[in-house]
Amino acid sequence: MSFSNTGLVIQIIAILLFLSGIFISARNDKPTIFSYWTYIAEIFKKENYFDKLTAEEIVKLRPNFKTGINFESAGRFNPDRYRFSIQNVNASSVNVSNLRIRIKFTNTIEDIFPNIILPSNGNFSAALFENVGITENGDPYSYLMDSSELFNDYGCSIDIQKAVINGKSVNTDTATFYCKEWPSGALIIALLTVDKTTNIQFLEAMREGTFQGSYEYVIEGKKFTGKIEGEIK
Repeated sequence: MSFSNTGLVIQIIAILLFLSGIFISARNDKPTIFSYWTYIAEIFKKENYFDKLTAEEIVKLRPNFKTGINFESAGRFNPDRYRFSIQNVNASSVNVSNLRIRIKFTNTIEDIFPNIILPSNGNFSAALFENVGITENGDPYSYLMDSSELFNDYGCSIDIQKAVINGKSVNTDTATFYCKEWPSGALIIALLTVDKTTNIQFLEAMREGTFQGSYEYVIEGKKFTGKIEGEIK
């Protein structure tokens, strides 16, 4: 018998031994190479390895809030006015819930005039936020639109924190903005007037002239918490 034929016979015997081993293992309920492959496939199926998002895809789904509080230097009739604005600029973002922001001034807040603007055909529709003019008697006037009811319709609110002094409820230097479910695509603006002659502090572990907050979102069943913070300019 030639060496080539001998090698062929050895290969056939090895294959027969391999197949007989699988048959014996299967009859004795022992794991075979096929059962191992089945087990591995089940693990991949259970863990959804092929369905998981990549790191780049997750980044594209994360909210991206642009938030600012700026002094309204152009205000004609009330120079102590600040403009608060917030928008999620990521159009592909997942839904956001429980968004809270605490705003702490150095003086007492007098009034808050909120406004919520929703996009129309991809662009923000014009909304009359403030109307200024002169009366027939020559007196200047300013009218601010208050959309508190619209805020409530979308589960949002912005309120002045109160304190009780000598049994009387008074405004403090702190305001709280909240949205249970962020309105997709919305631009939220609020004008806050501040009385620089008084300073009633709300007992809050925050530095004056700053704002800070948080929000929640879910990607692939996992909850994340985002942070919002900055300074009043």
